[in-house]
Amino acid sequence: MSAAVSLLLVFLLAIQGTAPLRKTVADSRIFRVVRVAQDSISGTVALKPDQPGTTSLAVIANGMRQYLTVTVPPRAAPGKVDCP
Repeated sequence: MSAAVSLLLVFLLAIQGTAPLRKTVADSRIFRVVRVAQDSISGTVALKPDQPGTTSLAVIANGMRQYLTVTVPPRAAPGKVDCP
């Protein structure tokens, strides 16, 4: 498929300090998480699409869990574009 895509996630810090940013993918055949980085107020999750489909990504930080739906569209036919 194509190159990795990065998501910038901004979250509020708990009073007790920064906990590690964790992630969970429901179906790792759709995409892979290739990098997770964070600083004191934000985190970046880099995703690499593997095959078309839809799955969920859970991002956990400071005891909070956020679910995101991620869709990898099918590739366009040769000579066609993905978006008009």
